[in-house]
Amino acid sequence: MFKFLKDMLKPGKEEASLTLGIDEVAPFLETSLQDVTVSLYEKTNAPRQAVETERQELHCLLDEISSKEREEAYHPKLEKVAKNTLPLFQKAMYSAVSKELPPDPEEFYTAVGECLKGCVKGISGPGRYLQGVFPEEMKKIKETVDRIGREVNSMTPAIAEARKRRDAIGRARHDLSRYSAASSEQKSARADIDRHGQEIIVVTKELQGVHEMAASFETGPDAQEAATLRAALEASRAAVEHEERSIRADLAVISHVLRKSEKLVSRSQGAAAAKGLEEAVDLLAGSGIPDKDQLLPVLRRTLPVVSSMVQTGEITLKNKEERELFSPDGDLLGRIEQDVIRLEAARSAFRTADHDCHQSRYRQRMKEFEAQATQAESRIAALKVKISALEQKISDLEKELPALRHSLEVLLGELARRPVVFGVPEGE
Repeated sequence: MFKFLKDMLKPGKEEASLTLGIDEVAPFLETSLQDVTVSLYEKTNAPRQAVETERQELHCLLDEISSKEREEAYHPKLEKVAKNTLPLFQKAMYSAVSKELPPDPEEFYTAVGECLKGCVKGISGPGRYLQGVFPEEMKKIKETVDRIGREVNSMTPAIAEARKRRDAIGRARHDLSRYSAASSEQKSARADIDRHGQEIIVVTKELQGVHEMAASFETGPDAQEAATLRAALEASRAAVEHEERSIRADLAVISHVLRKSEKLVSRSQGAAAAKGLEEAVDLLAGSGIPDKDQLLPVLRRTLPVVSSMVQTGEITLKNKEERELFSPDGDLLGRIEQDVIRLEAARSAFRTADHDCHQSRYRQRMKEFEAQATQAESRIAALKVKISALEQKISDLEKELPALRHSLEVLLGELARRPVVFGVPEGE
């Protein structure tokens, strides 16, 4: 396969489109990377050899400049310049040209660039003072450095092209990795949707079974017993309401008469004397029925006072209800005590009926059915939420995959130097 891919990458081939399957892209990219490396070595071979030759020439020129015997004496100032500056110049230049250059073209390119910087710095620094002392030698050195620079510049297009192609290979590898991952995610999401859909079918059948059992239970003997218990509960509720209305009616009449007596005592004997009556009025002023442990002691203290005021004529009874309750022959306190006893008995019967109703086998089984149905419905709802999220994910991937595919075709086309079709198995 590698030989086949190398042949595809050779220049001069027809511009017919190339189709690469998903499993062929990685080998193609590896071969493309090898091709970039080989091509870069080939394209930079001559400049690199030329640079090495020119570096050797530059080294020789530096050696010669210090050993050359001058045919004529220089002006004393020039002699001083040569003596003081030449060692600095040589040190700078030797430091720049003596470092070994790496074989890799890009590393070589970078290293030669650093070498040129050192040479230019040496020539423009201490070297400028040597122009008058060694004009010919310095001229040759500058020309040699210029030739090295031209050779390095000639490598630039090949280096740039190699970097561009390597960048394209890196981006293609990234897109290929993401494409493979996205395809896998898409398959997994579809499988999860199918699995959740099957689970919904199973849970829906379970829910239907619960509803059917509940429906059959509603017509059985337990349901009939529950209906009887519910009827008893409603009857006991009605009894409680009846007793509450009765005692409220009596307490309302007593409260009205108590207010009259409280006002009369307060006017005639002062607020302190009416305090007990005032407390009784306040107790009965609420909307509820006071607790018997509060109500009966208060009535035992205040009703005799009120009855005495009725008998002396201090309080005039205005209506039938008042005259009936406060009749001299009646036992008002005993009547209220009986009201309280009947109310407590009705409430106790209601609590018993309510307990029996809620603890019936029918009610317990129906609660179980409701819990099972609620659990099944919650499970179905949760599965539908998961399916919705997976469908959204698939929708997003269906938009991402074509974009990745197009990006891959563009990058692979740049590397193959012809149109490339990224072929994938059907259904992806």
